[in-house]
Amino acid sequence: MDKLQLKGLTKKFADLVVVGDLNLTLRAGEFVSLLGPSGCGKTTTLRMIAGFVTPTAGTVEMDGRQMSSATSSLPPEKRRMSMIFQSYALWPNMTVEQNVAFGLKMRKVAKDEARRRVGQILDVVQLGHLAARYPNELSGGQQQRVSLARALVVKPEILLLDEPLSNLDANLREEMRSEIRRLHNEFGITSIYVTHDQSEAMTTSDRIAVMNRGRIEQIDDPLTLYTRPKTRYVAEFIGRSNILDGKPNGSSVAFNGFEVASSRLGTSGPIHTSEFSLRSQNLALHAACPDGDCVILPGSIIERAFLGESWDYAFRTETGDLKLRVMSPPVSVFTVGQKVWLEINPSHIIPIQDDQHA
Repeated sequence: MDKLQLKGLTKKFADLVVVGDLNLTLRAGEFVSLLGPSGCGKTTTLRMIAGFVTPTAGTVEMDGRQMSSATSSLPPEKRRMSMIFQSYALWPNMTVEQNVAFGLKMRKVAKDEARRRVGQILDVVQLGHLAARYPNELSGGQQQRVSLARALVVKPEILLLDEPLSNLDANLREEMRSEIRRLHNEFGITSIYVTHDQSEAMTTSDRIAVMNRGRIEQIDDPLTLYTRPKTRYVAEFIGRSNILDGKPNGSSVAFNGFEVASSRLGTSGPIHTSEFSLRSQNLALHAACPDGDCVILPGSIIERAFLGESWDYAFRTETGDLKLRVMSPPVSVFTVGQKVWLEINPSHIIPIQDDQHA
């Protein structure tokens, strides 16, 4: 069942198109992330859904009912939605309990019922023991949990999250994104999550909409998005990908320095592109020439960086015509200038194309 529909949603500021003809449908209980760099239009899209921004064209519909258009817009407080901001937006003069109860008070929920619901949600976010504290007495992660509790206690039909973890350190971000997904699973609320962090999007979402210049480049589940990018932008934005130029010539594809049978590439359909994605972690480096039927290219290491969980190498072929990034495990240590052999499994070479139009 469809819960939310964005139809031709557009927002212009003067002559600048911030969001252009955006179409998106969310099913009830689905968790969808809007992923993209700063300025791609994701937050403006979220604010149009929330009712804080009126669209220039197009509509926002919830359960088939129009929420927003260029001529009319239902106020945010009447949309049965809750929004969580990156700044937490907690009242500094209110305790945790009072902050969480604020939305219920505005909705004139009876005091006994409000107290029961606040206590229940604080237990869910593991903050019941801090109910009497003020925001300045809490850590960043605890403040974000209060923000989540305040949004969930009013039982919204749609939860909107705008870069909610950007103010937290790396360890807290990892903890909180798991917590957000856990709460989503527990309450089953339709959720839209805005982020520029692909790790957050990949670990929390049912589907991810990758945005670029106000438009959706591709929307898919995380695995499909990663393994089957439909545009070069998506291939380069999601994970680390080498982009290869290839020339299909019937039964094979000619790349710079090697040729591969089309049947061995990572596609089952016809190839209608000259751009191919090759993930850096799907490549292997060897100190001696390996056996096997994979593509083997001799060359050398021209750059390296140790990232803790992996090595990031830059490899260049002997002819110097091809340079590739390679992610290797920590035990695979090579020095700059060392001669090595690069192993490529052709099945990891993915045509960058929309298979629906193949």
